[in-house]
Amino acid sequence: MTRGIFGNGSQKKTAKPLVFAQMSGLRGLGGAAGLGDVVPWQCWDKPGFKDGHAQNFAKAATYCKGLDPNLYGGDINACIGETTDALDWDNLVPKLCPPVKVSGGITWRNSTPNASVKKLQADLNVYMKKNGFDLLAVDGLLGSGTCGAANFIDQLEGTTFYRDYQLDKVCQTGKVPTKGGKPVTTVAVTPQVTITPGGATVAQMNLPWDTVSADTAEVQRILNTQLDSADMNQIAVTSKLDAPTCGAMRWQKNTQGIDMLSQQGKLCQGFIDPTKKIKVATPVVVKPPSDVLPTGPTTAPPKTSLASTTTMGLLAAVGAVGIYWYGKKSNWF
Repeated sequence: MTRGIFGNGSQKKTAKPLVFAQMSGLRGLGGAAGLGDVVPWQCWDKPGFKDGHAQNFAKAATYCKGLDPNLYGGDINACIGETTDALDWDNLVPKLCPPVKVSGGITWRNSTPNASVKKLQADLNVYMKKNGFDLLAVDGLLGSGTCGAANFIDQLEGTTFYRDYQLDKVCQTGKVPTKGGKPVTTVAVTPQVTITPGGATVAQMNLPWDTVSADTAEVQRILNTQLDSADMNQIAVTSKLDAPTCGAMRWQKNTQGIDMLSQQGKLCQGFIDPTKKIKVATPVVVKPPSDVLPTGPTTAPPKTSLASTTTMGLLAAVGAVGIYWYGKKSNWF
C-alpha cells in the first residue's frame, strides 16, 4: 500500500504467517478479517473495547513466550502485536466496531446520491464541528470538498476515513476545509510509505536533488493529478527532483493548501512554475465563395415600336426597287 497526498490511514502491517496448529486455543484465529489487519480506529472509543484489548494482549503475550525462531524472525514483540490484532478481530471488532461497508460503489463526482458518501459526510461533520470548520453538505455526492475534508481530518484526528472508504482509488483532487469561508492553514503531507516483502520502508523526507528515486516519481505522479484537475500542464515524470517538480510543489502549497514543499521538497535548488493549459478556440467555419457568378437584374432589350417597324419596312422596299432599277440599267437582269 502506498500512502499518497490523501492516504493518511494507519499502515496495514505485513504479517508473516502464524502456525495456529502450534498454538493451542488460537486455531483458526483471525479468519474473519485476515491476519495482520489493523484494528479500525473507531474501536478505541467504544465502551469495553480497551478492556477486551488488554485481555487479548495478555493472551498473546502468553502464547508468544515460546516463539518458534522461524516465526517473525524470532521477534516476540511482532508476534504479540499480530496475535493481539487477530484476537481483537476475532472477538471484539465484529461486535463493537465492524468495518465500514461501502454500498453501491463510490464514484468521483457522482450525480446520484450515495448512501455511503452521506454517512461519510455526516461522520466527518462531527469532527468538522469539533474543530470549528465549515460543515459539509450531506448530499451523498463525492467531490473535492469531501475528499479534502477526509484527508485533513485523518491527519488532524488520527482517523482513517480516507482509507476506510478507499478514497485513494476514487478522489482526483481535494480542497482544504475552511473556517468562515476562508481556507485553514496548509496541510503537511506525511512521507510515502511503501510496503515491501520484508517489511515497511519509509520514504525519505527530503527527496534527493537531481538523483533518480522511486519516491520522487511517485510524488511527480501525485502532483500531476493535482495539476491536471486544475487545468494546469503536467510535469515530466523524470524520477528526479528538479525545478519543474519543485515549482509544482510550490504551486500546490500556494493554491491547493497541501504542503509537500517543506518536507519532500526541502532540497529544492530551483523552481519552474507550472503553466496553465491553453484552451484552443473553436475555429469558425467560413464557407468558401460560390463558383457560380451572382445573377443580377437583366436589362431587357429596347422595345421596337410599331411605327419604327413600318418605317424600316418601307426603307427596305425602296432600297430593293433602286437596286433592281440600277441592275436593269447595268444589264444585271
